[in-house]
Amino acid sequence: RIVLPEVVFTFSSQTLSNTVWAYATLGINDHLLMESMAQRALCADVVASFDAQEVSNTVWAFAKLRHAKMPLFDVLAERALDPAVATTFCSQGIANTAWAFAKMKILNERLMAMLLERALEPEVLASFSEENVTNMLWAYNFLGIENNSILDALEPKD
Repeated sequence: RIVLPEVVFTFSSQTLSNTVWAYATLGINDHLLMESMAQRALCADVVASFDAQEVSNTVWAFAKLRHAKMPLFDVLAERALDPAVATTFCSQGIANTAWAFAKMKILNERLMAMLLERALEPEVLASFSEENVTNMLWAYNFLGIENNSILDALEPKD
């Protein structure tokens, strides 16, 4: 064990999101540690400090490790919907967040609508990679959300 669960309760939102992202990237699924991380993330002071990238990294990591924590996803969805956070999502964050919710089979219509709205902003749309677009389309399709607006927006204009 690299990180002791009792140490997790000293983590900031940034330290927490970076740590779970690193564990997921390395494919290390330490159940006790992830439980501790989820509990820490649910603390009011930590939730209130999550930014868009931290939300995205955290839900992506939990989904990548298939560590289902419904209260965590609900709370982070609400945080993502905060206008101060929602307006700062980048293309990769949008795609990763949509992918994570779909991977965990969690349909949060308000979140998915906000992510799409943000994705369609011209400066954000212009920064989407092919992988971001693919992940987003997969997520919306998997969750059964009818959506052609991103494809329409990406279609070359005459």
